[in-house]
Amino acid sequence: MPAQLPQEMALAGPETVNRMWLDGALEERVQTLASGLVQRPEKGKRMEKAQTNYTVGSFAGVETTGRMTFKDMLDLSGSELSVNALPAGVSVPFTHWHKRNEEVYVVLSGTGQFYVDGDEFAVAQGSVIRVSPAGERCLKADATSPLLYLCLQTEANSLVQATENDGVIVASKPSWL
Repeated sequence: MPAQLPQEMALAGPETVNRMWLDGALEERVQTLASGLVQRPEKGKRMEKAQTNYTVGSFAGVETTGRMTFKDMLDLSGSELSVNALPAGVSVPFTHWHKRNEEVYVVLSGTGQFYVDGDEFAVAQGSVIRVSPAGERCLKADATSPLLYLCLQTEANSLVQATENDGVIVASKPSWL
C-alpha cells in the first residue's frame, strides 16, 4: 500500500500548491514521498501500451469526415471522445438522448444553435455545455459558419473523485521545468 499524501498536500487547493512550489517546499516534499506514492501498472496491463502510459492520436481531416471517435484509437476505458465538424448551415440529422451517458460539448470554433429539451440557444467558440442522459439534444451550425466541437461522453454519476483528489505530484520533470 503506498504512503498517503501528507494532510497539507492532500487538502491543498491550487493556490496553496503553487505557493508551496514557489517556496521550494513542494519539490522537496514530493521527492521525499514520490517512491511511496506512485503505483505504476505491472508490465502488460491495460494502462501500459508499447512500454508507455499514453497514446497519441490526431483529428486531422475531421473537416472532411465530419466525425472522429477516439475510443478505439486511444484505447479509452472510461469515456468516449469525438471531434465533430458541421459545415455551415448543417444540423446533426436527429435529436437523441442517452440511456446512461452524460455528454459535455466544447465548441472549438464557429457558431451555431444548441437544442436541449425544447430550449434553443446560441453557442460559439468557448461554449461548454453539459447535458444529462435524459436531455433530448441536437445542434446545428449557423448558416455562415462551420461548427467544430468536442463531445465527451461519460457514464453519469461515475466520477468518484476529482483531479485534486486523484492527481499525485511526482518528482520527474519535463525539460521545460
